[in-house]
Amino acid sequence: MKWCVMYPIMMIVIVLHACKSDQEAIQEEKFIGNWTLKQTFLNEFEKPLTSCELTNTMRIAADGDMLLVSYDLQGNACNVQKIMTAHWTYLREGNYRIDMPTKESSFIEIIETETQPVLLYRTQVEEVVTKHIYTKDESNRRFIP
Repeated sequence: MKWCVMYPIMMIVIVLHACKSDQEAIQEEKFIGNWTLKQTFLNEFEKPLTSCELTNTMRIAADGDMLLVSYDLQGNACNVQKIMTAHWTYLREGNYRIDMPTKESSFIEIIETETQPVLLYRTQVEEVVTKHIYTKDESNRRFIP
């Protein structure tokens, strides 16, 4: 008798955990892809970006993996300065947690604007809050770190 009660409850729990909601799938579709840096703010003050920094890219894959590539001017060329890998987790509509190998966590929020969604990547180290604003790269160019 106990098994007859527990089995349906276990099946319901398994099905609910296995299926993503339609809303979550729609949000992930907006999130997945290549994003390019447009602005950076340190404690609410905009930081001027070089032309190389404006090529900084974030690649977000459907499997939860993430790649962040930053560029720096060396001589007359923009060269890769740093490549970081991370893993993202869906939190709630438009909000994601980013787990870095360094055990730091940061957060991303997708903000709908009139023209296109923007990605707000927020980190905090001690008293300094950094906000990076990215736009989705729809050019279908190949992502090359």
